[in-house]
Amino acid sequence: SALFTQVVRAPAGETVWIAGQIGCTPDNRLVDGGKAAQIAQAFANLRAAIKAGGCSPDQCVRITEYVVDYVQADIV
Repeated sequence: SALFTQVVRAPAGETVWIAGQIGCTPDNRLVDGGKAAQIAQAFANLRAAIKAGGCSPDQCVRITEYVVDYVQADIV
C-alpha cells in the first residue's frame, strides 16, 4: 500500500517488523467467501511478508491479530 510500509528490516538487530496484512489479494481485491476466507488470505499475506523479510514463521516472536465484528460462527 502507498499509505504505509508493510515490512521493515532493522539491520542492527536483524529485527523485521510486519504490519497491515489484510484479507486482500496481491492486486488489492478483497477475497470472496466471508471472514474465514479473509482471515486465511491475511495469514497467506503474512507468510509472504515474513518470507520477503528474509525470515520464516518459526522465527516470529509475536503476532497480534484484529478481527472486526467478530462472531465465532462466521469463521468456524
